Amino acid sequence: MRRGVDRAREVTPLKAYLDHGFLVAGGTDSSVVPFNPFLDIYHFHARDTISDGVYGVNQRVHSPQTRLRMITINYAKRTGKDKIKGSTEPGKLADVAVLSENILSVPPRQMLEMKRSRPMSEG
Repeated sequence: MRRGVDRAREVTPLKAYLDHGFLVAGGTDSSVVPFNPFLDIYHFHARDTISDGVYGVNQRVHSPQTRLRMITINYAKRTGKDKIKGSTEPGKLADVAVLSENILSVPPRQMLEMKRSRPMSEG
């Protein structure tokens, strides 16, 4: 935490962005953070970091539906590909994964232990 606790609490204010109507998408552009959608969804709710605990609890995204949209249709919109993927509609590309838990009702901490039927693509 190079910038201090107070600044760390304000990093990525997801709830504020959503409250102001911004299109918020999940994912990472950092090569040091592994792409794992379950980790993203968990972080959006818990605000728990990989190495230094919880920061910015006031910026938690409580709705499981919103958290799921952030890594699916919102991500597709952000990358300009929402006409071909990001939601389940006729004619769109689809990756299907069978999960060990219901992603909309599992307690967020349990997401870290979820399993999928096959590796998810990063595209």
